[in-house]
Amino acid sequence: MNQLVISLIVLLIPGLIAALVYDSITQHEKWNNFTFSVAAILFGWFSYLPLYLINWLFSVFSCLHINFRFNILITLLKLLNNEAIDNSIYMDIIFASVFAIGFAFLTSRCVNRKYLNHLAQKMHISSKYGDENLFSYYLNSDEIDWVYVRWPERNLIYRGLISKHSETLDIQEIVLLDVDIYNYRDSAFLYHVKTIYLCGKAGDFTIELAKEKKKEDDNP
Repeated sequence: MNQLVISLIVLLIPGLIAALVYDSITQHEKWNNFTFSVAAILFGWFSYLPLYLINWLFSVFSCLHINFRFNILITLLKLLNNEAIDNSIYMDIIFASVFAIGFAFLTSRCVNRKYLNHLAQKMHISSKYGDENLFSYYLNSDEIDWVYVRWPERNLIYRGLISKHSETLDIQEIVLLDVDIYNYRDSAFLYHVKTIYLCGKAGDFTIELAKEKKKEDDNP
């Protein structure tokens, strides 16, 4: 691996950090290598943007007498021409990496809260709710907390507070807290557990919204 490739990888560190953070805290279709690479490059460019803004502010307020000369385009040209680059670029990469984490958090919030989708729906541009499937979309809704999980094959009904959930192509997982368990056929109360983990194939169980649990609640 030559010096140019190594240097380019180093310059992309902020984008790689942002892409990894975004990938770990958002619900979206699994990225392939190409998609992840494109995301890392885009995140990287936006992570360096605050440095350009700082550079512009320093040039406007020249009375600060600060010489901030970061320019990624100049750096890339030097790399392509096998010229030496200023070691101060590595400090800029560290600053950009900090901005990258903040930018990844901001972008993830916009995606998780569906701001763009809500705007498109209000403008009657699109009715798409997001990239994740309906299972995750439903359970991520703000009004979904206490639920009934009905599992006919097990002859059981679970009533509890949603704690965590996940889904792959093969299974659906959900963790409930403060769980009451009932017989499916006659809704007779069976027992209570503090927490339970449920895992099954898609369609094994259904989920219904329940009222907040109270002592006087009736059986489902």
